[in-house]
Amino acid sequence: KALGMHFDPAEEKVHFHKGDLLSSISSAEGMGAEAYNEPRYWRTEWKHGIYSQAVEHAYRLRYNLATMETCVSEGFKDQGVKHDVMKMLLQTKGFIRLADLIGEDLQTVQPLVGVFVHETVDRFPALVDASMLKGLSQEAKQAQEAAIAEVAKNPALRTKGVEGSLESDPLCQVCMVLSCVSTILGGVRELQHSILRSE
Repeated sequence: KALGMHFDPAEEKVHFHKGDLLSSISSAEGMGAEAYNEPRYWRTEWKHGIYSQAVEHAYRLRYNLATMETCVSEGFKDQGVKHDVMKMLLQTKGFIRLADLIGEDLQTVQPLVGVFVHETVDRFPALVDASMLKGLSQEAKQAQEAAIAEVAKNPALRTKGVEGSLESDPLCQVCMVLSCVSTILGGVRELQHSILRSE
């Protein structure tokens, strides 16, 4: 939902989600610790190792989302107007495809997270679905290269920021956003592979 808002050209303001996400992830981490300690006589053993990895991935995703949110907000403030650099990125086909790929990756991983409530010795049903094995890394690489090529053609990015500040340098902001998007994609893929390897 948060990513969808930031990648929506019609959305004018940037709402920070780092506080809400931190609270949700911390709560999930606590529940995982409780599940690990509870007696499970009638259920399979709690998947503590893979759950801990999933929580770690969630923290990293939150960190990258928070970085991106701060970078694309005017004045680096919550509820700030979406920065011109982000508006420019949202007009490039390559970046729009990258945003779509994040959504596709998250939709692919979502059913796999159900492994944590699968408490029988039967094979986890989502693993028989071939789409769960889908990898988008090559397509993501091509989309990122296309976005970089489109951005490089933009003369507005050759201007320096205020008093040479990196914070206000348009090219630096583009690099931060693309880096965060790339890391989010990589993290979602790592989570997918971690869950698939655990079964």
